Amino acid sequence: MVPEGWKNRKLSELYEFKNGFNADASQYGEGTKFVNVMDIFRNDTLTSDLVRGEVAVPLKSIEAYALRYGDVLFNRTSEVPKEIAFASVYLDHDPIIFGGFVIRGRPISHSIHAPFARYCFKAPSVRSEKVRRAQGGIRANIGQQDLGKVELLVPPLPEQKKIAEILGTWDRAIEVAEKQLKNAEAQKRALMQHLLTGTHRLKGFEGSEWKTVKLGDVLVSMEAGVSVNSQDTPTKCNEIGVLKTSCVSSGKFQSSHNKVVSDQKEVVRVRVPVKADTIVMSRMNTPALVGANGYVDKDHDNLYLPDRLWALTIAPNKTLCRWVAFWLSSPPTRYMLSAIATGTSGSMKNITKEDVRSIKLELPSLDEQTAMTEVLEAAEQEVNHLSLQVGHLRTEKRALMQQLLTGKKRVKVEEAA
Repeated sequence: MVPEGWKNRKLSELYEFKNGFNADASQYGEGTKFVNVMDIFRNDTLTSDLVRGEVAVPLKSIEAYALRYGDVLFNRTSEVPKEIAFASVYLDHDPIIFGGFVIRGRPISHSIHAPFARYCFKAPSVRSEKVRRAQGGIRANIGQQDLGKVELLVPPLPEQKKIAEILGTWDRAIEVAEKQLKNAEAQKRALMQHLLTGTHRLKGFEGSEWKTVKLGDVLVSMEAGVSVNSQDTPTKCNEIGVLKTSCVSSGKFQSSHNKVVSDQKEVVRVRVPVKADTIVMSRMNTPALVGANGYVDKDHDNLYLPDRLWALTIAPNKTLCRWVAFWLSSPPTRYMLSAIATGTSGSMKNITKEDVRSIKLELPSLDEQTAMTEVLEAAEQEVNHLSLQVGHLRTEKRALMQQLLTGKKRVKVEEAA
């Protein structure tokens, strides 16, 4: 049902479409700013300062492909259908042009408030219709004709402006929270760099010496998981969880897993369970992610490792394990782990147990480890708190946007005096 006062309009009734300028490779690098597909993927609104690409084109091409305030840009090709025809609204007046893999929608009338367009093209109904109209096997494509058939639910202009104002307030709150999160993450990285290398010592430990050891000296065990059978249909009696290899890709442990079928007696006998005070490390992965690791802070029932992950158990001391976990996840150590990985394939690399055990580290006293760990855990808790805050804000904004863009929640518009 269309809300009172709203209209369903085809995009062809609202915008005039045009494909972008196709430049030769020799033309790129300098000249006029040039919007490409990645600019659209990264930004739901565009201003001149966000566009990095430049292309040398004649004046007549600049005139033909120049953007105006309120133009909407769509990527007309993508690797997968779900990423087709993302929209980015140009909210600037500088003379820039758009590329050949981009479709420009120029407003035919003043039916759409430009800042509102930033949000209305994200409505699930609009996105699903764009995806449905995408064509192509290897790559997804959408043409002007199919794009023009997509329908948009359009409120009256005063309501559009109010919706854009409300959602813009949420965006600014999210931007502030994201900036705080980035600052906290940078502070944590700096603390890890300074404390774990000894370039900055905590008060009371300035004169104490560190001991050079091999990682193998503090490891009790390094157990890899085994391959899993995921061919059968899981049932309540034999379903188990097996960690995804990507569970440490973010630099910390996340208990993402797949559910598979396995004989429970066999699980107990051969599989490696996910237990507290261990470190999960990727022993086989892409060059960028091999050696990625994360600290496990609690037991996970009925959850096991796949064959591409290790569980590292440290000598029985929780503080030592937590300190080693911070050290292993620090940028210098991550770089070292990537450097010692081997493999003939460009897409997959491996690390051996022997190489990991032979890594040298400077080990502080247990008291200094404890003090460092407290500082780093406090920094990590701040990052986690802010990350949750950003996540909550995004979730709440999405829910509100769904309500506002469908008219399920109406906004009060003050009448002009």
